[in-house]
Amino acid sequence: MPRLSFTHKPSEMHLESPSGAGHLFIIGGGPRPSEMMERFIELAGGRESKIVIIPVASTTPLETGMRHKLELELSGCSDVSVIDCLRREEADRPENLSMLKDAKAVFFSGGDQNKLVAFLKDTRLLAKVKKVYTAGGLIGGTSAGAAIMSKVMICGDGLNDSDISPYLFNPIVREHVKLSEGFGFLENAIIDQHFNTRSRKNRLINAVLEHPYLSGIGIDESTAVIVNSGGSFEVTGENNVFVFNVLPDDESSQMDSSSNIDIKILKSGDKYTFPVIHPENQ
Repeated sequence: MPRLSFTHKPSEMHLESPSGAGHLFIIGGGPRPSEMMERFIELAGGRESKIVIIPVASTTPLETGMRHKLELELSGCSDVSVIDCLRREEADRPENLSMLKDAKAVFFSGGDQNKLVAFLKDTRLLAKVKKVYTAGGLIGGTSAGAAIMSKVMICGDGLNDSDISPYLFNPIVREHVKLSEGFGFLENAIIDQHFNTRSRKNRLINAVLEHPYLSGIGIDESTAVIVNSGGSFEVTGENNVFVFNVLPDDESSQMDSSSNIDIKILKSGDKYTFPVIHPENQ
């Protein structure tokens, strides 16, 4: 499988968020503990801040959006809106665009990340979401809403460990996982979700071997990473986050093998700083 085509070289990648950018709140799917969502509300600016939910990824977007809205309202949030978009041509409706005015946080629901990209890529709606972020706002997402955060996105198609057994680590093979381009809030990593629960180690390692200058971040259910504007993240929630990096001195690294992959297993409260990429390490 060929690598994705980028408009810049890996050495020119932004290892920090844009100047003035806010936070990313990336949830690995599953139930959302109240303590974890309290952090989301806090980073959004509090219970009176305007929060917009985008449930496009779901097969039942309006019902899903209203569930997220109710969850936040039961936590005391007073200004929560849901984007109504059943087809791509509806994304840029004036009423949808106006919802993002003065928004302090945006939340992408779970479902199918490919649908999210198909509906929102290159729309005015997505451009406004990115402005919320670069203005210091919070962008959150769970499951599919987590996968779209990275520029190199795991589509969800292809083999994974649980196809045979959740207890077996399948061989690393070419074209094991399908990749495409996500929304690019996070340019220096690839996100995978439901990570331990669905035994997705194999597909994330494959993705990192194809793009060895990126960190692979596997987030388990009921767990989130909070990415700040300084090129690091903190873990919050009930379970673990895995980070895979192909080390820069690994001359043997190929698409289907490597002799030097660094693995970190993080828990709530742990922090991680993304490695700096130098041209000589490409």
